[in-house]
Amino acid sequence: MLINKWLVIDQFDHEEYQGWEGGLCLQMQNEPGDIDKLYKNLQFLKKPFALLLSGNAVSLQDLSPTFIEKVVPLFFQPCYYLVNGCPLIFLDSEAPEEAKTPTRLLEKCRQQGLHLVTRAARDQASASSPSSLHVYHIASPDIQFDRIIQSWLFQYANAQNPDAIHFLIPGAQPALTELLTKMVQSELILQKTENYKLADTIYQREKLIEEYKHDLEITISMKNDLEFYLEMQKKQMADNVAWYHNEYEILPTWYKRTGHIIKVLMGRRSFLSLFNDKVKKYKD
Repeated sequence: MLINKWLVIDQFDHEEYQGWEGGLCLQMQNEPGDIDKLYKNLQFLKKPFALLLSGNAVSLQDLSPTFIEKVVPLFFQPCYYLVNGCPLIFLDSEAPEEAKTPTRLLEKCRQQGLHLVTRAARDQASASSPSSLHVYHIASPDIQFDRIIQSWLFQYANAQNPDAIHFLIPGAQPALTELLTKMVQSELILQKTENYKLADTIYQREKLIEEYKHDLEITISMKNDLEFYLEMQKKQMADNVAWYHNEYEILPTWYKRTGHIIKVLMGRRSFLSLFNDKVKKYKD
């Protein structure tokens, strides 16, 4: 969707948020505890799901190996939100700039052939500054929703092609319910404007192009893997033939015949097979 609304939660229960029409964003301030229960709940989730890493409580550059091992499987859940086929992670707006890159997590995923998309949330103080990235962490009802949307649509109208817009709404603040209602009403009005229709057309076109590119990359990767496998098989076969030639064919004839006689004496081969190829050579 062009405008994405995320309910930020610190505990997950898929049944508790059935009435919520947006996505669910799990805020991780510490290493997850009952991760197995989270995996199980995500199997039944029909809404988009994403993670919000809080850099003020966890240094994103120094995530522990156990934290990473528990988090990475979440990206393979069917409900996890993807950007151009890559999982999206939100980073806390309160994190210092030098700690806004989860280096270890990115490297671990890269080793497994998985590329992550990270987006640092902007607080309300910086919401008015121009940017091509639109992720807003709403802390109070004072945010200028209409102004943000208009600025974002203006970038689309001028072919700047900004990212889809994301609003992170804390689920623990009931006071934001009124703001959420206002956001929905404003969005319904905006959907009837020409700028929004233009932005939606561009967004859908770019999304389709990215899907084609992603499918093409997968096809090319599968082709390269197949060619590599066939090349390995060819090399293995050549090595086996060379080994057979060096270890057996190169031996003198008298040595081979002596070996056949020894097999007869050991009872592993029949005596008549030494003189007639039609006779069964080896005993069961």
